[in-house]
Amino acid sequence: MQCPIYSIFIYITISIILT
Repeated sequence: MQCPIYSIFIYITISIILT
């Protein structure tokens, strides 16, 4: 994987949407 940034970014985005 290039950078785990994407994984973290996606996780945060999903968390906000689920809020």
